Amino acid sequence: MTSFILKESICFAQEHGSKVYVAFQDCRKAFDKVINMLETSGYGICVFNITVSSPTVADDMLLISHSANGLQAMLDISPGADSLYCLNCHDVSRARNCEHIKECGPHEVCVSTLYRTSNGNLRRTVGCRGSDKCGSNNVIGKRADGAGILCDECCNTPFCQAGLCGDENYNQVRGPICYNCAHQLDSNDCSRVVECSRDEVCTQHAGSIGAGSTSECMERTHCEKLRQSLPASGLDITGTNGTCFNCCEDDICNNSCTLPTQSPNTACVDRTQLATCKLAAGFVCGDKDKARNAGCLHHCGYC
Repeated sequence: MTSFILKESICFAQEHGSKVYVAFQDCRKAFDKVINMLETSGYGICVFNITVSSPTVADDMLLISHSANGLQAMLDISPGADSLYCLNCHDVSRARNCEHIKECGPHEVCVSTLYRTSNGNLRRTVGCRGSDKCGSNNVIGKRADGAGILCDECCNTPFCQAGLCGDENYNQVRGPICYNCAHQLDSNDCSRVVECSRDEVCTQHAGSIGAGSTSECMERTHCEKLRQSLPASGLDITGTNGTCFNCCEDDICNNSCTLPTQSPNTACVDRTQLATCKLAAGFVCGDKDKARNAGCLHHCGYC
């Protein structure tokens, strides 16, 4: 989706002074996020306390409001769910080696800077940059560490830095780029990605409340078999019952699990006795995963 200013809309039902304004959107990506953001925004219209402000068919959506200003507010909300994500690493030999991404700001684009280090190696830094800072004036110069800048280019599509400054681009036919994080209590905390093979899909799964979700690549046929067994396994795609499992094929699509959180009284209670956590603190408290596995999250200060 693309953010834009509403200058014209379709108006229906003018009788009795009532008006309904609608706009069409092709969501394509982050569809669930768009719906959730719109439903919780308070904008749009309701019929008998039922929200009908964003009806959908496949990946197409109508936005419906009583006013042009309300419709504009809905349009301003929904593009944020499909923001521009760029590779975000320092000192890599090629952009495809970068395992981290960043959501750019509304006026930023992706950038890749190629430079020669003091020992003669070619390295790259990739990330986000204000679109007004991109241009030929930025190509020649030196970095603060004295490395000579050889190329500096920008682009405005996800992960597009792999095609800049003579870099080795992604194959035209490739597998998806997927989130790759373990035990994430919040899906939005993951910024690590991996390029999957052509026979793999993205997956996200969680088995119990409080344990978080794991996002990774999975062989396509295996993932489909697991998804077909969801009802028998008591799993749920949406995460509403405390579990979640899903397969998807688009880039960074595997972050839609929204698991219910524990109540404040039970959300952060160590499973392990305090004396044991104190003894093990020097070994487990330096890493959140170790602290979680040891049952000492509260003692170690992670919750």
